[in-house]
Amino acid sequence: MQNSNFAIKSGGQTGVERGTLDAARDFNTQTDIYDTIINITGWCPKGRRAEDGQISDEYPLKETATDIYLSDNQENVPRWFNEHQENVLRWLNEHQENVLRWLNEHQINHLN
Repeated sequence: MQNSNFAIKSGGQTGVERGTLDAARDFNTQTDIYDTIINITGWCPKGRRAEDGQISDEYPLKETATDIYLSDNQENVPRWFNEHQENVLRWLNEHQENVLRWLNEHQINHLN
């Protein structure tokens, strides 16, 4: 039986967001190698709008109420982060090793 203990939350936009969804989908097809399934979730702009056209239905994303790009980002990350983004990113950059160690020690398995 496969575990489903990790999730990827993305807006499905071009670049890293879409690449992450593709990697998770490809990972999930290798069930003979891995005993974990990655849950794929997230919000995308209304109409599945993306810079390169429309986001494919193969990505199980929910649509926001508006087609504005930033609306999906606001849904995909915690509200507190949206309010304090600059300070958080600076702190994370300065403390990368400690953050990674903490994630590993506490078995954090879901990141937005």
